[in-house]
Amino acid sequence: MSARYLHILVGVLVVVMALIAGGGERLRRFHQRSDEEKQASARGLDNKLFLPALAIPLVTVIGVLAFNYIPGLQEAVFGAGNHATLVTFFSIMIGCLIG
Repeated sequence: MSARYLHILVGVLVVVMALIAGGGERLRRFHQRSDEEKQASARGLDNKLFLPALAIPLVTVIGVLAFNYIPGLQEAVFGAGNHATLVTFFSIMIGCLIG
């Protein structure tokens, strides 16, 4: 797989993630929950709500370190050359998908 096609694939995946995150939802009205319902929901979620938010930077750091310190990994995935920005964006994308 050439680097050009990999760049296109990463770009398409970023656009798809943006569409999933912000598209397809129409503005509509929602009923307000009572205080009891809010408390019950908060107890059910506990601190699990923070896991996706913490997964993104953690996976990004692990990905960047892996691409920089595992010999040949960056060239095997992205081809020859210095792809520091692409490595970072690719790692963020993987972190977002995991999160």
